[in-house]
Amino acid sequence: MNQEIIFNILATLGSIAPMSLIASLNIPKFYLKLHGRLAKTTSICTPITGVLTKEPVEVKTFFFDKFKARAELNVAESHHFKLLDIQSKLEIDVKRSEFQKEFAMNLMAITTCLCHYEKMKNIEHITENLFKSCAIDLKKIHEENQIITKLPSTKEKKISTVVAMNGKTKEIFAFSKGNPYKILEKCTRELISRKRESIDHQRRHKLKKRIEKMTKRGQKIIAFAYKPMPIKRLENYSEQLCEHEMVLVGLIGLVENINTELIPYIEEIKKNKIKIYVISGVKEKKAVAIATEMQIVNPNHFEAIDGLNLDSLDDEKLGKILANKEKDYIFCNIKPHHRTKIVETLEKNGEVVTFASKRHGHGIKELLEHIDRSRKNKQNRGKLISHALNSKITELILLLAALILQAPFPFSIYLIITLDILINTILELALNTERNTDAQIINEDKIFNAKFISTCLFSTLAIGTIYFWNLLRFGWIPGENIILNSEAYLNSGTMIFILLAIIQIIIAFEIRFKEKSLFKIKTFSNPYMMISAIICALILKIITTYPAIEKILGLTNLKTGELMIVYFTALLFLLLMESHKVLMKYLKNNLTNETTIPSHQSHPKKSEE
Repeated sequence: MNQEIIFNILATLGSIAPMSLIASLNIPKFYLKLHGRLAKTTSICTPITGVLTKEPVEVKTFFFDKFKARAELNVAESHHFKLLDIQSKLEIDVKRSEFQKEFAMNLMAITTCLCHYEKMKNIEHITENLFKSCAIDLKKIHEENQIITKLPSTKEKKISTVVAMNGKTKEIFAFSKGNPYKILEKCTRELISRKRESIDHQRRHKLKKRIEKMTKRGQKIIAFAYKPMPIKRLENYSEQLCEHEMVLVGLIGLVENINTELIPYIEEIKKNKIKIYVISGVKEKKAVAIATEMQIVNPNHFEAIDGLNLDSLDDEKLGKILANKEKDYIFCNIKPHHRTKIVETLEKNGEVVTFASKRHGHGIKELLEHIDRSRKNKQNRGKLISHALNSKITELILLLAALILQAPFPFSIYLIITLDILINTILELALNTERNTDAQIINEDKIFNAKFISTCLFSTLAIGTIYFWNLLRFGWIPGENIILNSEAYLNSGTMIFILLAIIQIIIAFEIRFKEKSLFKIKTFSNPYMMISAIICALILKIITTYPAIEKILGLTNLKTGELMIVYFTALLFLLLMESHKVLMKYLKNNLTNETTIPSHQSHPKKSEE
């Protein structure tokens, strides 16, 4: 007797606890990296490097002599350059190997080999690969040229210079490279067709415009220059001697490989009404160029704010700026404390901020997927709760009815756990894969609606009728105790377990197809639901076939006639649900027609006039 009481108490608790709901809401978090905060995201902060750009940096364009060369693909992949004659405007396709004959290209290669800037090893490696791809022998350059001295370079100076002597000709040159504006300041001539042409005011202006145009396109520019030194080797080579009245050789424009594949994902983020803020340590021109190309900002309505300007803004003023959702913002040349200030201000404005960065483990694409899944998980809660509660309410009402009529409890704790974990959880996980429209989301908030109440009523009525009818069939009298392992108890429990499982499958489809009749849906219009239904049917078959499992769960084999009764009741439940759907649709249409005033009756006085 004590054992029976304990089982009844456990069964009651199991009927109340929605185990399938807890499982279906939490299982996706283990394999989808879901976080409740992601679903509420209203703002995304992203850096440029490593998120909007991919490795490696590549050469985009370079200028030498009177030509502009442009790579069609990555340096390592493309075998040709598009070569534009700036004077004639003619463009031709040139093999890379042809560039080894160009005097200016060889001077730039010598400068790259001899004049290294240690803090820019990655760029040094990229430019060396460029010259290697042009069949220029860098090893030979190192063998033929002897470095005499290296001039000191500073962060402010932005120029690196080396003095070297050619081993064969014994000629001495100063080779320089660095910031294009700094190099141009020190150049008075330009190498054109192997001649040193003077740079007049007009030419200098054109060169500055070229540099400015490349910078606006997000290119990092390296300028190359050289200067012939006296044939006689000097004891000292000063900066004044070597970096004065130089000859400009050419320019190389490098770009970080912009990840344009992300543009569709950025557009999708904007459609979801999520604001993207670029927060980067790079300089303004580069940040603007990349943000514009990636379509993060509206080129006609944005503002770039650097670290210095950000320091001058108090929290209140910054809050007002960020409250303007019509305008796009790029924060450039910033430090870590600036980032903190921006995020804190956004959060004070009521924004839920998420980061797209390597440090946070996801880029733009991954973040969109996580947000989408998290939102879908949140939006589908109404469906999951509705499905889980139907089972719980049915179980609880039957337990209360059994208690009032002094009948044995219809479900053991084992059957409740089996139904929740092996049937309901699978069906609810399938429901959780659905994407809702805005209209569906609003409806899902109203869980306890007429459809839900009628579903619970039909389900409880069908299962309760079968259960108590079956007990009466075996001679049960209200108020009379039945042994837990008796034929009447086991047979009744098996019938309602199978029936409730089938009903839960039907309810899952009814929740999924709220407006459409289940008799009209295509077999695999929703593969997740169909697969889950098949899996549940197989589980039921296994549970009710193997004697060892039946013994553990307190089930028994049913006769063909008893199974037919279960299937007929399930079919009757389905027909009731479909009839209710048709009735509700009919009432809704009639109500809509009655509340709609015909246009010719809306203004009777006007019609009479």
